[in-house]
Amino acid sequence: MKKALFVFLILFALLLIPTAAFAAPTVSAEAAILMDADTGQIIFAKNIHTKLYPASITKILTAALALENLKADDIITVSHDAVFTLPVGTSHIALDENEQISVDDLLYALMLPSANDAANVLAEQVAGTQTAFVAMMNAKAQEAGAQNSNFCNAHGLPDENHYTTAYDMAKIMAYALKKPGFLTYSGTTRHQIKPTNKQAETRYLASFHKMINDTSADKWPLENGTVISGKTGWTKISRSTMVTAAENQDTRLICVVLDCANHEACCQDTQALFNYGFCNFNKMTLDKDTLLQQINQCFNQADKPYKYNLAGYFSFLAPKGGSLEGIDFHFNDRATAQNGSISLILLNNDALRAYPLTNIYYAKLQASVNKNIIKIVIVVLIALILFFILLLLLRQVVHRRSSPYYYRYKKQKRR
Repeated sequence: MKKALFVFLILFALLLIPTAAFAAPTVSAEAAILMDADTGQIIFAKNIHTKLYPASITKILTAALALENLKADDIITVSHDAVFTLPVGTSHIALDENEQISVDDLLYALMLPSANDAANVLAEQVAGTQTAFVAMMNAKAQEAGAQNSNFCNAHGLPDENHYTTAYDMAKIMAYALKKPGFLTYSGTTRHQIKPTNKQAETRYLASFHKMINDTSADKWPLENGTVISGKTGWTKISRSTMVTAAENQDTRLICVVLDCANHEACCQDTQALFNYGFCNFNKMTLDKDTLLQQINQCFNQADKPYKYNLAGYFSFLAPKGGSLEGIDFHFNDRATAQNGSISLILLNNDALRAYPLTNIYYAKLQASVNKNIIKIVIVVLIALILFFILLLLLRQVVHRRSSPYYYRYKKQKRR
């Protein structure tokens, strides 16, 4: 029997795209990416796999792990190491040893003013030690889809072995956005931390992200979308970094820019990329019935088609004005009717530039047993069981009435 785990490729060629091309923006960032948060489809890419220093956008991963492992109303006691292992002059909210503070307040401190002491406290609470938390970070990054990242701390302060890529940070952001509460902490403008056992005054927090902060967001409007989440970073070695999420009615995009000259440059690049994405791309949806027909036709099964179990993303971004008419399917030579995976590559006609779109991977395509047959078998089995139960009951009744004690009992009852 032939091995069934072969991979095949379907190329969807989108025809009838208007001849008027729209140009992607030029960005100053050393690396940048614009990605669909739901599918992972990429519609802009610049050095997306180049390893660079992330700085405080590292805290997106820290927040995701904290949300997975802690409750917002948990109260944490700040350790000595969480505060005093940080270099002097780095971002913090002046936490003190033995101070008691909630996870909720720590997450706001982490995502708004980018407090490094809050990052350490959360890391220790989640994993026991900062070292153990780093191991969790790298494992979680790989789970989220990161390919070329290595994290050495929870806050992002400089370390030559602490690096990531624009692609990896987009995948990590997409993972974090799915965590309940992340949008609240990363998209809020301001927050107040009430006095604690070690701090008599209220701490006032504000977002460092200029496209979120209420005093500067108006300077960076989007044409067809709204910024909903983001995190900034800066060190001397990394320069400015920024991860941002924005959405409109049916699309949520993630933009990552790394190694920018300053925060203004981050905002300029991010604004240009979001406007490019929201103004020039629309969601399209593949017709599953048409897809199934093409698959069966490819394997010469039009007369007796397989019942396939399709799962995955069937919506994707395409240039506005595009059409699904004239889709052409191509399989590689090793594809089989029983198993495989489908990937989507969006092609453009010769009149347009090649848009840097990634593949959208589907789940395994497996032939399944006809569900109607299974239902019939189940009904027959139930009917047989009920029939045998009825026979047993009738047998007991007949046996009872044939007993001499049965008639003697009836006569006594009449007297």
